Amino acid sequence: MHQTTIVSINQVNKVNKNHYLSLKEMDCYLKTAIEKKQKSFVAGRIACKLACLKSIKNLNMMDLEIVNDSEGEFKGRPQLFCKQNVLGKVSITHSKDLAGATFDTKENIGIDLEYVCKRNIAFYKFNFTSKEKDIVGKFNSDDFDKVVTLFWTAKEAMSKAIGIGLRVDARNFEIDMSFNLLKDFIESDQEQIVFEGEFSIDAQAFQLSSRRVVYNNLIYYLTTAKIINNEMGRIQ
Repeated sequence: MHQTTIVSINQVNKVNKNHYLSLKEMDCYLKTAIEKKQKSFVAGRIACKLACLKSIKNLNMMDLEIVNDSEGEFKGRPQLFCKQNVLGKVSITHSKDLAGATFDTKENIGIDLEYVCKRNIAFYKFNFTSKEKDIVGKFNSDDFDKVVTLFWTAKEAMSKAIGIGLRVDARNFEIDMSFNLLKDFIESDQEQIVFEGEFSIDAQAFQLSSRRVVYNNLIYYLTTAKIINNEMGRIQ
């Protein structure tokens, strides 16, 4: 079972980084010239390690190290090591003042976090399928940006789960959710919603889970994507 952690970027950057980063991570942090990227780097790694500690107890933070897989099927995918041993697969996301991460010992879980904001109408038209536009278009102006943000996190999460990121047309990732289910989630105090999605290029299916997060008067949506094995009829 995967574990997820969300942290405040500003708050975690107040801690002693020597207690949380490995020597290689600290070196990478010091070589990052832009302060905003430095803070996101630290927060993402701390979130990853805290998620890991939910599954595996009694580990030293400084012995844990996030490394991008430079070879193999999922080139560039981050993995979590402990003293040169792979502990599991991780996915990291940042938005505004929050960073999130997910950890799983076996499965590739994609994660994305976005805060609700107004986006250019061209963004919506260019990145969403006709089916998705039909659903989003039914919402009033107060909820439109929430739905667009939620759908975008789902697309990002799916792309991370298969290890390619959004290097392809975002319309190749399509959300499968009824209007009524989505409407109930957007308009109620319901904290989480589970639905499905698909990557059209190879018909890969996903189980998606989204939840609402409120922090500093902003609404965020956090979505995780798990690959579904269609042939076996079960989650990988």
